[in-house]
Amino acid sequence: MSADLRAGPVTFPADAGRDRDPAGWGYLHIRDDEPRRGAVGHGDPLVDSAFDLEIADTLERGVEARQGGGNWRYTLRYRSDGECTDGWGFRVMVAKLPLLDDGYPAGIITAFCYESAPPHYP
Repeated sequence: MSADLRAGPVTFPADAGRDRDPAGWGYLHIRDDEPRRGAVGHGDPLVDSAFDLEIADTLERGVEARQGGGNWRYTLRYRSDGECTDGWGFRVMVAKLPLLDDGYPAGIITAFCYESAPPHYP
């Protein structure tokens, strides 16, 4: 199973992946894994349109930071004026390397909402 998640003009593949920590990744991880300390949790972007929009919004407006190993994190901190009542912000991890034949990144590793400030920001 795989899904394509769009962020503006870019399509990010969310391959089936693996759902168990410590090395979970991809769609199964985003959908099934329990939240880590400080994280509100994952969601299912294929059936939850709000969660899918959070991913797209974070990829479009989030602050980009190198994670290492060809991976990057995008973090969108919610404004204090009521943009979101469910947490501190949202993070999406993307495997940018290797690039696929179409020139787009390899895929989304994980996506989740933070209830409090993460250990690393951006």
